[in-house]
Amino acid sequence: MRGRRKSDKSLKPIVVTLDDGSVVRCSLTSIGREQQPRWILMDNAGVQYIGPEATTDKSPEGVQRLVSEWWSNRPPVSEKTGKPAKSAKSEASGTNRPA
Repeated sequence: MRGRRKSDKSLKPIVVTLDDGSVVRCSLTSIGREQQPRWILMDNAGVQYIGPEATTDKSPEGVQRLVSEWWSNRPPVSEKTGKPAKSAKSEASGTNRPA
């Protein structure tokens, strides 16, 4: 038998309440040619994040621990665009100036 069974609970989105009180929906996906699936996270504003690599512990508690740790260390995101925010260092060095 190839692939996962449809009854496998890891295929269903998991709602996680983070340490800061935020709520994110988490689902598994494989991106590109990567073999290791990653958690895709969606916050209340609808912004999606490519989260941490999935581990063997897919229980709600295990996912909550993994996602909370990743979330607290995630790169900052611009609230206007939903894309990674430009750092003050790159702006000061002039790397974001048009040619």
